[in-house]
Parts: sequence; C-alpha cells; structure tokens
Amino acid sequence: MYGGDGAPEGGEARSGGGLRLAAAGAALCASLLTGCGDDGGQVAAAAPGSEGVPASTAADDGVRLDKKLVKAYFPEFGNVVSVAWKGSLLDDPTAPGPSDVRVVGVVELSAVDVRSLRDAYTWRDGPDEPKVPAELLPRLPEDARWQVSREFTRTVTRDGAYSGSFFVALDRRTVVFDAVNPEKRSGG
Repeated sequence: MYGGDGAPEGGEARSGGGLRLAAAGAALCASLLTGCGDDGGQVAAAAPGSEGVPASTAADDGVRLDKKLVKAYFPEFGNVVSVAWKGSLLDDPTAPGPSDVRVVGVVELSAVDVRSLRDAYTWRDGPDEPKVPAELLPRLPEDARWQVSREFTRTVTRDGAYSGSFFVALDRRTVVFDAVNPEKRSGG
C-alpha cells in the first residue's frame, strides 16, 4: 500500500462498495476541497501573513488552515495546535464515479499529545524525509528528526482501510500526513 518513499501509492486507494463508496467519496471531496468543516470562523494565527483570514478559507496558494476537519479525519493526532494542508483530486473530475482525494499536511501538536505518542508507539528514524507540496515546505521545522511507526500508521488508517504515511518529529511537535481517501470518524 505504500511506495518505497513512504508515500501512499495512488493505484491502491480505490476499493469496491458501490453507492456507499460513491457517496462517501463525494462527501469527502466536498468537505476537503470546498471549505466545509471550518473552525466556526476563528482566525488562523499560525500562518505568517494570514492574520484576519478565517481559518476555513484557503490562501491564494491553496493551503488550508482549518483544524476541525483534520481533527475529524485524524483524531489520533490529539489536540491540533495548528495545521496547514492541501487537498487534491487524483482522478479526472469529469469521469463518472467517485474520485480519489489526496490530502497532505503539516500539523503542530500539543506537548501533552507528543508525550502520549512517544509513549504509545515504537518509533524509528524514517527512511527519508516527508515530501510535501512546495506551498507547505516553509511549514516544516528545520533540523527535525523525522520518525515513523508502523503501529501508529495502522492505528490511524484502521489497519489499511485507506493508504497513508505519517512522519513525526517528536522533538518539534510536528506530524506530516499524506493520505488518500481518509475516513472521517463518527462524532468528528
């Protein structure tokens, strides 16, 4: 399910399921790409130059700052202090049927949640560094020690219900995610 560089392989993202999958894919596309699931109009304070910009909007470069949707799809991250992410369609949007959606982002965690992740999972140095779109590169912490955990990835993706890779810099309280068709959790 994962490429040699730790990123999900797009060819394995789609699964059967008929109308239920089509409905879920449509809902995911709508919520990830149109701005649903905002933070209630809160102002995003994390991004330089974004003061006064509602957290649910995308910047000119397409970077989204809304935390609520990321928390709903990735509750294992805990308390998301700040987030910057991008979503994109992997399929031809004019083709019939559901589209696969890829989301890539950088999340800052609370110190408490970093300690919880450190204690709950076995971490090892990543095979490489996370790859993110150019617009997200300035949000990666400098001199981070990127680590991965198979158990954490299995937990977040619910044993491979969707493909994803997760790099964590515990020393910088940062998670980088790259997922195809993540599933929203109930109550999120």
